Amino acid sequence: MLKTATAMYRPGNRAGSRVSELEVGRAAARLRKEFPETPWIEAARRADCAFAAGQMFNFRLWGRVTHALRRHRMNGLAAA
Repeated sequence: MLKTATAMYRPGNRAGSRVSELEVGRAAARLRKEFPETPWIEAARRADCAFAAGQMFNFRLWGRVTHALRRHRMNGLAAA
């Protein structure tokens, strides 16, 4: 019984460890404001630093922000 109780509280099994679209959007908007020329590069750098530090939640967050910013950039270029 102890094994199942402790398995439930491991960091990887928490429902709150998922990155929400709201978090990605807010982080992307903040980076666009702080780094108007190349926000996706800053997001990728933050993802690399989080991975090196073993912070998997932050790694997933900044990875998704990187993809969102690059997708936004590509869509913007196609529309121009």
